Amino acid sequence: MPSERDERVEHLAEVLKSVIRSSGLTGREIERRLGMSSGYTSRLLGGSVELKLSQILDILDVIGLYPSELFAMAFPMHGDTSPLMRRIQGIMPVALPGSKPADAPPVDTKALEEKVIAAVRRALSEG
Repeated sequence: MPSERDERVEHLAEVLKSVIRSSGLTGREIERRLGMSSGYTSRLLGGSVELKLSQILDILDVIGLYPSELFAMAFPMHGDTSPLMRRIQGIMPVALPGSKPADAPPVDTKALEEKVIAAVRRALSEG
């Protein structure tokens, strides 16, 4: 009986196969671009060769998909974030996949312009 980890790896490989098909590239074209031997992608995605993260990233580069997009398709967000992610977000801001970045604070352009002019004048008078 496969472990939960094995099932997730198999699921990720299935999603990767789907996005490769959607990309319009053949396994042979991917192999050619990555310098892999003939049939390697079939063996890789079929499970006869262990799938490594570096290989996933290489394939994603070739087909033009971001790693975050693959993982979002394979493992969509649950209704809530994990306790660890909440703790991390408390330490440093982390943008969740699909979330909109926070708006930048408003800039007082007049005050900024005055500071730039003053800095330029200082630089010119020192030189």
